[in-house]
Amino acid sequence: MKNFVRSFFAFALLFSSCETEEPIPTYTLTLSASPVAGGKITVFPQSPNYKEGDLVTLTPEPNEHWVFKQWEGDGTGNSTPLSVVMNSNKLIVGVFIKREYPLNLKIEGEGTVEEKIVTNPSGREYPHGTIVELTPKPKEGWVFDSWSGDLSGSESPKTVTVEKEKNVTARFKEIPKFYLHPNGVTCMCPNTKPGDKGIINGIEYESVDNTLLSQRLRDGVDWSKLCTSLVTDMSRLFYNWDIYGCFENWDVSKVINMNEMFYQAFFSDEYDLCSNDIGKYWMPNNVKYMSRMFSKSSFNQSIGGWDVRSVENMNGMFSDASNFNQNISNWCVPNIKTEPENFSTNSPLNSQNKPKWGTCPD
Repeated sequence: MKNFVRSFFAFALLFSSCETEEPIPTYTLTLSASPVAGGKITVFPQSPNYKEGDLVTLTPEPNEHWVFKQWEGDGTGNSTPLSVVMNSNKLIVGVFIKREYPLNLKIEGEGTVEEKIVTNPSGREYPHGTIVELTPKPKEGWVFDSWSGDLSGSESPKTVTVEKEKNVTARFKEIPKFYLHPNGVTCMCPNTKPGDKGIINGIEYESVDNTLLSQRLRDGVDWSKLCTSLVTDMSRLFYNWDIYGCFENWDVSKVINMNEMFYQAFFSDEYDLCSNDIGKYWMPNNVKYMSRMFSKSSFNQSIGGWDVRSVENMNGMFSDASNFNQNISNWCVPNIKTEPENFSTNSPLNSQNKPKWGTCPD
């Protein structure tokens, strides 16, 4: 009987050991933020290991100027918070992006604003901290005036840092059809048509081109009231004339040809009554041809300050000019390597006052 009892308990113990439960699996949860500067991921509950079936809650916490975008790795979508059932080792990445802000551009007047990347992106959004270069582009006949809103001043181009929503206004103003050059003398009218008229400081001016200029000179009008910004050819304009009018305020910036302009012209006493400082106010920087321009004339005015670097032909420019002996030694003449033919034959112009051919003195 005792042996039976012992056998029974031994069998029961053996059976009981076979019924012992297997241990519950545990898993790791690895979290990361992309990029690291974008923020972090908090987890609840926190543990180095989780049992199978544990429910974990993940919450993204973006840094300033960043926003959470989505989950990657073993996480998907963009739900926040994200609930995760731990049934395996998991690697979950929280993706952050820089917050975007709108750069709102407003235009006053006629023109556009070009950005460094795109043109006219009114309402376009930029990531925080983006530096945008703005360049105003006025429509023809207009000029950029100033910035307002989140920019000020009149610099062009100008940069703006988009660290929040920005509102910028670009102001353009219309260029008057008739106006004075900054030198205060030269009449400018580049945006006119021949025959257009305009008033500057109470004086009416008429815009003329090549043809209308010649006609108005024959008509005997007041030369000083002609605006010549459209004129490109003044060759032989005063050929064998008595110069009596005032024209120091003429705009010659678009003139290409001045060949024989004052050939055999006589500058009368009436001319001397005008200041007519064409040496100071004329800007012949685009003229290519000055052949015999003052030949046989009585002209003798200082023109040493002229920009003649575009001139290609000065043959006979002062030949037989009975009075001229002004200092033009500082003329920039890179296109004319040697003294032109008959440049100053039979004139009092001495060698010290002549240009240094082929050079452009400081």
